[in-house]
Parts: sequence; structure tokens; C-alpha cells
Amino acid sequence: QGMLFIYQDERPRPTFYMKNTQIPLDLIYINAEKQIVEINKNAQPYNENPIRAEQPAQYVLEVNAGFVNQYKLSDSLSVEFKILKQ
Repeated sequence: QGMLFIYQDERPRPTFYMKNTQIPLDLIYINAEKQIVEINKNAQPYNENPIRAEQPAQYVLEVNAGFVNQYKLSDSLSVEFKILKQ
């Protein structure tokens, strides 16, 4: 489970913050071709330091910290998901 941020285009994404987040997270940046382009692991709760990615992305997936290591995710891996429209 996680939260998928969906953007209209692929570009450097806005800065993320953990200011009001109660649990540590891994942030996975995914390009338009659904390849992982960057990962920020173990973002700490309530931390107000900016979390930035250097690579352009169209999607950002937030998951519980440790997910990236547990599933051995890395840059360049492809991901698959389907966006259902209502």
C-alpha cells in the first residue's frame, strides 16, 4: 500500500516535506515510461527539510520506509500499475 502522486507531465517534481507525516516513508520517483528514476529512502517523520529528486518524474510513490530495501528496488527498474478512471 502507498500513495501515488500522478502529474500531467514528466519534469522535476516539487519538493516534498515530512512536516505532518507521522511515519517514515520511502519516496519512489517514476518517469512517464514507468521506470524508477530516483529513490529517497527513510524520510523521517515531522522533518521539515526538503526532499528533492534530481531526475524528472511523472509519478511519485510514497510507501512505508523499508519497502525499497525489502523488495530490492533500484533505479532503472520498471514498474507496472494501472490508473482507473471513474
